This record gives sequence, structure tokens and C-alpha cells, in this order.
Amino acid sequence: MLVLRVFSGRCTALTGVEAISNGVPAFREPKSKNAATTMAVMGAIALGLFVGATALALVSRVHIAEDACRLTGLDADCAVYHQGTVIAQVATAASPTPCGATT
Repeated sequence: MLVLRVFSGRCTALTGVEAISNGVPAFREPKSKNAATTMAVMGAIALGLFVGATALALVSRVHIAEDACRLTGLDADCAVYHQGTVIAQVATAASPTPCGATT
């Protein structure tokens, strides 16, 4: 199951690479240079998103633990606690009110 989950998650990234590779005939001359530039820009955007998410996680002190019972300050029952993704935890840390709360 782990291999299938990792495979399905990484296939999303490959679709952008494949779209550029299959679309080389649509690029203007010099086609290979323009396709390589597009691929480099796509890689830079992906790197920027990763670095930005990592920086926001570090600033907002987001933590992921293999075992939720090892999380410090957890007020909920650790046996049934579901950890959100890093992006969800950063969004919760940045929101003025807790998610799901009404004002």
C-alpha cells in the first residue's frame, strides 16, 4: 500500500513533465531550448513552493510525529487524533480563528 500511495502521489508531478515533453512540437524555434527553459521554470516553481512551505512550517512551528502520543501539548486523545498535513497545519496556525470555529 505504501508503494502504491507514493506512486500515485508522484504521478501528479510527472504529468507536467510529460505535458512539456509531448508539447515540444508546439514550441517556437529553437524548440529544444524553449522546452528546456519551460522545464527549468517549472522546476524552479516547484522548488520555490517546497522551500516556501518548509519555511512557513518552520516559522509556525508545525510538527509531524509518527506517533501522535509523542506530540507535546496535545489536548486530545492521542489514540484517535488525526494529524493534518503540513499545509493544513500552517493554514490553521495562520488563521485568526481556529478552523471550524464560528465568530
